[in-house]
Amino acid sequence: MITLYDFDSALPGRGMSLFVWRVRFALNIKGIEYKTEWLNYAKLEEELKERDVSPSTVHPDGTGFFSVPAIHDPATNTTVSDSHRILQYLDEAYPNTPQICTHPNALTDEFLKAAFEVGWLVPIDLLRKGMWGVLAPNVVKYQMDEAGTIKARKKIEGRLLSGMPFESLLEEVKQRELLEEARQGYADVAATLDKIRAQYGGQGPWLLGEHVKLPDLAIAGSLAWVVSIVGEESELWKDIRKWDGGSWGRLWDQWKPYHKLL
Repeated sequence: MITLYDFDSALPGRGMSLFVWRVRFALNIKGIEYKTEWLNYAKLEEELKERDVSPSTVHPDGTGFFSVPAIHDPATNTTVSDSHRILQYLDEAYPNTPQICTHPNALTDEFLKAAFEVGWLVPIDLLRKGMWGVLAPNVVKYQMDEAGTIKARKKIEGRLLSGMPFESLLEEVKQRELLEEARQGYADVAATLDKIRAQYGGQGPWLLGEHVKLPDLAIAGSLAWVVSIVGEESELWKDIRKWDGGSWGRLWDQWKPYHKLL
């Protein structure tokens, strides 16, 4: 049984990392047996090192960046970190399951090729254009302990607010501004996804047709990130479901059978 490493939270959906959700969705779709081992967010690097997990990234100065997702597969005694590498590993190690990272040989569209690379910007737009700021208060509020709260707050202030105080996010006017920015970002992404479906999807239910592929997982992970942080019964999520003619609600309903924590 594969062990999937994730960090714990008190959020409605517990697992809040969109990158872990990409892997979790893939495991559920492939039908591979696994369990989640929940780690302490504030001690994430320490606990991953204890489990012999390699850094997800190595900085130019040689220091490692440790993060989730990571997996350990006892069947091959293999430990893998970074969602992209994990998904490639799962395809290779389990060839008789749905292949997530492969795409049609005839694929020539440069834009769509980017959807199979690590840094596809389309799903990231669902985060960075306002939504991160809308959700940040919950991310800080629902950490498991004070150390996690401090770490989450510092991360938001340092990376997302460029040093501005966290409290600047809590003002009602700022929240309305961020929500409108998020709304426009979702509209832009929805238009792009419609274009991809029209050109490549044919009659299939997924972006590229009959089979789930990496671009589908990238979008689904971004949606699961929101659902985990605010919950499916929240007014925000109910509103998002209605955005862009209800396309996000329909897309999430398509992923619901695979949205489960094991």
